[in-house]
Amino acid sequence: MRSTYGFLGLLFVAGTLALAQAQSPDALQVQAELTRQLQREHPGVLVYTEGDQVRRVWGKPFGYGGSAIDAAQAFVNRYADLFAPGASALVLNGIQDVMRGKFTAVYFQQVVDGIPVDKGELTLLVREVEGYPLVLASSAVRFVAPVNTTPKLDADDAIQIAQKLRPDLHADTKPELVIYLAEEQTHLAWAFSVDRHSLEKPERYRVFVDAHTGELLEWRSEVYYADITGQTRGYATPGLRPDSSANPPQLRTIPKLRVSVVGGNSIFSGIDGRFTLPFSGSGSATVRAELIGTGVRVSNQAGSTLVLEQTVNPPAFVDFLFNSTPNELNTAQINGLIHTQLVYDFVKSINPNYPGVDIQIPCNVNINNTCNAYYSNRTINFYRAGGGCVNTCYSTVVYHEYGHFIIHMGHPNASGDYHEGIADVTAAFLTVDPCLGIEFQGVGTGCIRNAVNNRLHPCSGGVHFCGQVISGAFWQTWLEMRNRYASNPQYALERVREWYLNSILLRPTGISPQITIDVLTLDDNDGNIYNGTPHYQQIATGFARHNLPAPQIDWVQIEPVSLPSGFVSPPVPGSFALPLMRFVVRINDLAGQRDMNAVFLHYRVNRGAWQTVRMNRFGTNGAITAVPVPACGSSVEYYLEARDTQGRASFYPRNGANAPISVLAAIGLAVTLEDTFETNLGWSVQNDSSLTAGAWARDIPRGTSQNGQPANPNADSPDAGSRCYFTGQGSVNGSVGEADVDGGPTYLTSPVINLAGSDAIIEYSRWFYNGTTLNDAFWVEVSNDNGATWVRVETVNFTGAENRWVPRSFRVGDYVTPTAQVRVRFGTSDNPNDSIVEAGVDHFVVRRIVCP
Repeated sequence: MRSTYGFLGLLFVAGTLALAQAQSPDALQVQAELTRQLQREHPGVLVYTEGDQVRRVWGKPFGYGGSAIDAAQAFVNRYADLFAPGASALVLNGIQDVMRGKFTAVYFQQVVDGIPVDKGELTLLVREVEGYPLVLASSAVRFVAPVNTTPKLDADDAIQIAQKLRPDLHADTKPELVIYLAEEQTHLAWAFSVDRHSLEKPERYRVFVDAHTGELLEWRSEVYYADITGQTRGYATPGLRPDSSANPPQLRTIPKLRVSVVGGNSIFSGIDGRFTLPFSGSGSATVRAELIGTGVRVSNQAGSTLVLEQTVNPPAFVDFLFNSTPNELNTAQINGLIHTQLVYDFVKSINPNYPGVDIQIPCNVNINNTCNAYYSNRTINFYRAGGGCVNTCYSTVVYHEYGHFIIHMGHPNASGDYHEGIADVTAAFLTVDPCLGIEFQGVGTGCIRNAVNNRLHPCSGGVHFCGQVISGAFWQTWLEMRNRYASNPQYALERVREWYLNSILLRPTGISPQITIDVLTLDDNDGNIYNGTPHYQQIATGFARHNLPAPQIDWVQIEPVSLPSGFVSPPVPGSFALPLMRFVVRINDLAGQRDMNAVFLHYRVNRGAWQTVRMNRFGTNGAITAVPVPACGSSVEYYLEARDTQGRASFYPRNGANAPISVLAAIGLAVTLEDTFETNLGWSVQNDSSLTAGAWARDIPRGTSQNGQPANPNADSPDAGSRCYFTGQGSVNGSVGEADVDGGPTYLTSPVINLAGSDAIIEYSRWFYNGTTLNDAFWVEVSNDNGATWVRVETVNFTGAENRWVPRSFRVGDYVTPTAQVRVRFGTSDNPNDSIVEAGVDHFVVRRIVCP
């Protein structure tokens, strides 16, 4: 995709931006289960979310492999659903070196039936050390509802629809199918770029046309300007200011300019402007100097581009002097060459393997318009002086526009405010000056924007205004680093430049604390964020100034010595002995110094109020306490807290009250019923009079699918058997919908479960599919009066992740008082009958809590 960025802001945007569709409670439950599973398998790993979406996984390594790709692919195979892709999949899409071999970024594209999801991607960062530990997941994955991927309109139809509205715009790319996410619906769309092909008044859009209905979904502008007006100064202008009578051009060398023998060899001049051009012929030679560098090709839009030639008889000394009598149009051409080449070299010095920048980017100068500059479609473009503005091709304006090119190559889905802010950082870190576009509007008019600012996240305003949040955060981090390394500021500058450029490759979805996490991960040197990073304090302080806080690290380490887990023996009725739960830990210094008088146990019984106990110190760094074991059948949740001498808290487990450790006061669990549905153990089916098809049946399911999605349960049972209960059995080779639920509800009810005087954990695996019209549900209920009344345990809405066997469990006492007449029932319906509905249940287990 091609974008155009500059100083004045969006020229035109039609339509609305697509918003992420909300996940269902069930999808959130799957996400939560996978999060817990990941943190069990990799203790200490952190998950950062924005809204319902997981945006970062980080903190400690959470995957390994024989190579970067192996480690990344294994993680995706196991944990793709953590990012809630819905009806989509993640496929490998490339790799990229990050920080000169320290890391490899592995990119995955979100697809549906091989069709890419607009802006949907996952970036996994792998350290290039033995074992290839996976240290960061950067997610822009978007929730996708099921969609028909067969278009009704072809590519030509889509182009004609756009051209009917804007015949002055020309299709510039071949239409491709994409999955487009609107606020309430997932669309199959044709996407292509259209362009007005005008440098003076550029218009370029990425057009999205619904491939089924022909609806124009979005005109996404690919032209961005900057909110500044000004005047360009001449070539050889000292410092960063533009050409003016107060700051006239001065003679200077032009490095890396292409020089050639006409019809022969060519080279680029050195840093000092000198060159040695081999010549093996005889007689005279015509030598040509053009405004072409290793990373730029200047094009004058107000006439011929400057070219100098001299005919000499070798050996000879050739002196090329451009713009010998300075004027605005010639000076702009020289400025374009010098400053574009300078920012290209700047990027290559930080990351020689940065993607996409090794081209001679067209630098169009002296465009017949005023007061602007912009980036579009791998070109940078600058206007002539006029209207109270300078010629815009000079120093920081060039660096800013080239900064958009850098971002486009490393992060093609970057948001507008991020684009503007990081482009500002490009100029600020190259010049080590926070001022952008100084004197753009004339002598003494100051900066257009400044990286020294008080913009805060979240920000409401234009993209240039809000982009200052991230430019301010990076600049403040540089100041913190400079203060720390006062005797070696160059070292500090090299570090912040590395973080700025390489963080682009991690593809954040916008300006938010996810970028703080990215920078910390790039700075980390041991794969453990909890113990801090070499420059945690500087990064945390710099980003916090703009309300982009760094995640809390462990100031001290809580090392378990002896902690309760699983089951704890409950009190014996009639016994005077009161059993205790003992908690023993060691506290070790990390980034902070431990305060042994500030170690606490937090616990609660049966999800009641939290209670806090100060732990007693023993030895140098030990802490111990004990609390009574509650009555049999009670659940206890707990976590530990330790503070450093500055009062900063660390927790075990890491997320404290949000993910406490759970134990059960009981001797154990005893299986009183385990039903794999291979035989009939007394289940019953009740149907509403409106049900015409799809009643619950016990059999070996044949399995059906719709639009590539499994619908009716398959025979891949979660237990050793092959039978289960499901809604309707179709004929052999039958089609989807042949025996799905129509009308209803239809209920599947368990036999009576005797829990008199006890409690139990009930486990089951469920399956649910809802296609075509997503307006139906599946539900689970429990009764303690033989079915006279029912209490809802869970309601399942289809989001794309439920058409598989999902294991679930609940404690009866959390919903009803256990009695001798407990029943469980499963229900679903398609009422009104306007969609495909399928459900299944298997491996039903009752585990009674055993007490003395």
